[in-house]
This record gives sequence, structure tokens and C-alpha cells, in this order.
Amino acid sequence: MANTPTNASSTSVKVFNPDALYVTPFGSSGSRGEKTYKLSEVIRDTTTISQEDPTENKIENEFGSAPILNNVQLGSYTFSAEVADMQQELLQKLCGYVPGTTSTDLTFAPANYTPVYAEIALVFKTGDNQYVAAVLPKVQLNSKATFDSLSSSMGRITLAGT
Repeated sequence: MANTPTNASSTSVKVFNPDALYVTPFGSSGSRGEKTYKLSEVIRDTTTISQEDPTENKIENEFGSAPILNNVQLGSYTFSAEVADMQQELLQKLCGYVPGTTSTDLTFAPANYTPVYAEIALVFKTGDNQYVAAVLPKVQLNSKATFDSLSSSMGRITLAGT
């Protein structure tokens, strides 16, 4: 039976210049939340999604040089983006910050890490009314607020997780 090559370039999809970043925090019950945040103020060139290299475990053959089985475990995905919007609700939902008890204008950094999970969708426009998204269905966030170089930069939420 002959193998007929498929011209992949005729259906090529190029992804660049993200159009939107959507974050849906999980609820305390561990299920996907009902509120999705469209984060529009993301600092340019700070958004990354990358995968660690896979781990290979060869099960060697006693009687030959080829392994019996090459067991491969995929590497974890990591996500990071720097968000310029530091409103109280985002600090609480994405970074685990705690609202103050005496004033709604106060938000405090947490004393201990509490697991925060979210679905992340990075959306790219590929044509007129056509979009494609890289979706990470459940990311354990380890986000933080960052205040540095404030005369040339700004405070931001470093949204990150695995």
C-alpha cells in the first residue's frame, strides 16, 4: 500500500500576538468556577506556556541491547504572565490575598500558601472571526504581587503556575 504525503502547509495555523487571556479560578469545592476574568492589561512579552522535557525510564533487556520498553512520562506545563491590573478581587482570587476586616480598601498578603487553581486560556486571532486557544484546564497557581523598578515600570501580578 502506497503512502500519500499530505501537504501540511495548506492548512497551516500560525499563532502569535495573543488576543486575550482568560482565567477561570476554581471554587473551594475544587470544581471550575463560574466567573471568568478576561485580563486585558498584560505586559508585553511576559506571557509564556512551556513544557518540561519528558522523563524516559528504559526497562533494559537482559538478553539484548534494545530495551524491552521505554516508559515515557510527559513533563509538566508551566505558565507565566505579568498582569498590570492589581485590583483587590484579582489579588484575592489569583494570589490568595486576604481582604481586610475593617475596610474594603485593604488587602493583605497571605501568611501561608493556600492552593489556588485556575483554568488558563490564551487566545490567538487567526483570521476574520477565527480564533484558536491554548487551554491549560487546571493550573496550580503560585502567583505573587511584584513591586520593583516603579519609576520605570509598575506594580503587577506575576500570574504563574504549573
